Amino acid sequence: FKPTANLVRAEFAMVLYRVDGTEAVDFESNFPDVTEDSWYALAVTWGVNHGVIHGYSNGYFGPADQIQRQQVALMMFRYAQTMGYNTDERASLDSYADCGNVDEFAQEAMEWAVAVGLISGKYDQTVLDPRGSMSRAECATILSRFTDLYQ
Repeated sequence: FKPTANLVRAEFAMVLYRVDGTEAVDFESNFPDVTEDSWYALAVTWGVNHGVIHGYSNGYFGPADQIQRQQVALMMFRYAQTMGYNTDERASLDSYADCGNVDEFAQEAMEWAVAVGLISGKYDQTVLDPRGSMSRAECATILSRFTDLYQ
């Protein structure tokens, strides 16, 4: 399991795909760095089809990039919306010293993730570390919290 290993974007796409039940999808070439023979290709296609995955502004997905905490929040937020779950709750991020490091694209999702308890601060709740990587263990914790919250 390697709980302390950092999660990459392809792995997180696969995690969400499996959480959702791995529905049958036909591969679509949405990103130049996701090929049909990639082990994560169907998971990424599923994510795009459901509005969970959008990729980077440069048109790439970045499957081997370590996933940032704010990217996990955003994909979980989109997944919750796709499932029809209530995502209206928001929390102020102002109490975190690095709240200004949350990128605009992830602001709403981070406010939701903190409000519902999916993501908490680090170092005695002083920082969110939005651009920091996420370990497999942290991902498992977030998925467990999500399941407890919505199922």
